[in-house]
Amino acid sequence: MNRFNKKKKWIILLMLSCLLTGCSDNNSGKVQESTYSVLEENEDYQLALSEKEAFKNMLQDFIYWEYATMIEKEGESFFSILEKENCLETEMKLHFFYRKYDVEEMDEAESDIYNIIVTFPDKKELSYFSMDYNARGLSSKYDYGYGYGRWFSDSLEDDISSQELEKSKWFQKHYTSFGETSLRLKKSEAESYKVKDKFPAGEKERILSAVQASIKEEYKEEEDLVVYVRDFLPGDQSLSGEVVNLNIINSDDMPLYWICSEINYTGNKMEEFQDIHWYTHYSTGYSGASNPDYNPTVNQVKEWAKEEKEAVNVEKCILAYHIKNGEMIDLKDMQLTQWQYHQTN
Repeated sequence: MNRFNKKKKWIILLMLSCLLTGCSDNNSGKVQESTYSVLEENEDYQLALSEKEAFKNMLQDFIYWEYATMIEKEGESFFSILEKENCLETEMKLHFFYRKYDVEEMDEAESDIYNIIVTFPDKKELSYFSMDYNARGLSSKYDYGYGYGRWFSDSLEDDISSQELEKSKWFQKHYTSFGETSLRLKKSEAESYKVKDKFPAGEKERILSAVQASIKEEYKEEEDLVVYVRDFLPGDQSLSGEVVNLNIINSDDMPLYWICSEINYTGNKMEEFQDIHWYTHYSTGYSGASNPDYNPTVNQVKEWAKEEKEAVNVEKCILAYHIKNGEMIDLKDMQLTQWQYHQTN
């Protein structure tokens, strides 16, 4: 991967409406378009958040976007965590913190990264959210209540409340506050949220075409499996989704793989899409890694594969394919055809 050249000065114009737009109109309760511009001239990337309200609106849009794009029918999300803790339909106080990481501090990266922490000062039962922000915007890969190993000190407990985190001397030393505000989330807004293309014109189509080609090449000899790809944001440097193996022959066959494929960009601001590096990781839940008594039958593994397939909402996938004896069947097209059939019969 190309490395960031800190000897050059760049003017960074981040039009956040092209990345993560949307703000809450407290009077109407509707999500509206909003644009935030920040100009910085420096040797490196700045946080580029104009003020706390801009980030709050961006965060709200992200929470609704994530809820709308969850491909697992029972998947956990930022929204579902807050819903479980009875935090909807009420004003939640939020604290925002950030810490900058230079590209030189990381093994491989295209731009500097900001680890952003969202805490809940009035909610003792809630932990914090750890999010990444790069030259292209927020990443959908975040953590709840667990600081990334590369970000946080080992001296901090994994399961820690927002209040405990803020009081930590290590956290106070390394993270900077950039605002306090409040946020009200509504179930009706989440359910009516419309997913929009947040990429520069034509870029997402090029990425999806590369993903499709990668899937076709990777599984051209497979007998029976399904590939589910979840939607992604401009700030994402990896894809997520699932690969379910339906060709179970032996009891040690793996029914489920997680998609962890890289989205590679080039340029000092990651402005040019380069390619897709396809990569999956087997689900450790089916490997026996955490269960010494793991010894399923072939029929049990087949049942698990069936359950994993049925747990995915194909309608919410950005791409979905059934690979049958090397033939690539578009499940999204099939779903549309079935819907059209039922509409006319």
